[in-house]
Amino acid sequence: MFYCYFLFAVYLIVYVANPSTNNITVIDGTNNKILSNISASVDGIDIHPFDIAINPILNTVYIVGPSDLAKIDLITNKIKYLNIKGLDYDPLFFTVSVNPFTNIVYIPDANNNIVHAINPNNVTINSIITVDDGPVFAVIDPNTNIIYISNTRSNTITKIDGNSNEVIFGIRFDITDNPTNYNILGINLDVNASKNVNMYCKEKNGDKQFIRDNEYIQYKNGTTINCSADPKNTFIPLISASWSGLDKDSPVNFNIDRYGTNSGSFVDLGNLLQKLSPLISFIALGTVIVFSIIHSIIHRSNKSSNEELEKLDIIAIDAAVIAGVLIFLSLSDGFEVFEQTQITIITVNIVFPFAISAVIAIRNHEHFAMTLMIAGFLNLMISVLLIALMRL
Repeated sequence: MFYCYFLFAVYLIVYVANPSTNNITVIDGTNNKILSNISASVDGIDIHPFDIAINPILNTVYIVGPSDLAKIDLITNKIKYLNIKGLDYDPLFFTVSVNPFTNIVYIPDANNNIVHAINPNNVTINSIITVDDGPVFAVIDPNTNIIYISNTRSNTITKIDGNSNEVIFGIRFDITDNPTNYNILGINLDVNASKNVNMYCKEKNGDKQFIRDNEYIQYKNGTTINCSADPKNTFIPLISASWSGLDKDSPVNFNIDRYGTNSGSFVDLGNLLQKLSPLISFIALGTVIVFSIIHSIIHRSNKSSNEELEKLDIIAIDAAVIAGVLIFLSLSDGFEVFEQTQITIITVNIVFPFAISAVIAIRNHEHFAMTLMIAGFLNLMISVLLIALMRL
């Protein structure tokens, strides 16, 4: 035997639906004593009530059985059968809900995968709303007039706009965490997807609507929306962006005819530069050394009278820069382990030209040492930029 009990309270009166005994039990909520049992047999029809919905504004209780609807006047406790006009097929009702402000009754039909929106005043079906597989429960938010339908067989929730009785569909975007592989100069780099993205969607002739990652936005059935993604940091533009999901043929325009999730893969330039920073640092180092050699050959000059002072100046500047870089390296604990490895490589590339400059100055090649030192400062600026990108 199937039993289903539902409790509802209005002014401390509790109503219990008893499908097996085909009645409604009325309980005083102040002392939990049974006041009466109302028979659910009316006009020769046994309703076997499964569920109850109360409209406290109109003092009316709606009860529903497997295929029938009735109402009870809370003032007189009299039951009245509601013969639903136009119901010419076999339904299967489990629950009923009512919006107290509009007094529209919503009954999910699990047999036919629809929801009936019924006007109880004339007992006519205002709308038949198609939902997912196996609708059973209906819950109404009277403030927004949104009806939520649970579909047990499809394991989904359908949202209905009570003003139009149309299904509200939606789209959700998910920025994937899967890394993208790049092959640069023979080096394979797995660059993580960037979450640093703003996503916007708009209807035709509509305003852009901002959507957060993994958040649903809702549209009416049949709506076509245009979606785009922009980086939050305009200095780090996206170098790769793609959507896949509801409409694979047109990854920017989506046709809303159900709830759906779209996956996106985004890679930002900053993330890629972090991976490439040691390689870029080596390239910069090689470039400045070659520049120094060429510049020294072209601009070779005679020794001046104060070359000893120039030599000491060069050595002092080189030593100061090397000391400063090494101090910075010792203070880089705030970086991740892989970042510290990259910083160590970059630091070696920074120190190298200054160390060579000092050695060359000691060997009385001041002009070459000066050129190499200037090139070292260029390399230093590039390296500082690379390290700064790691903190974005």
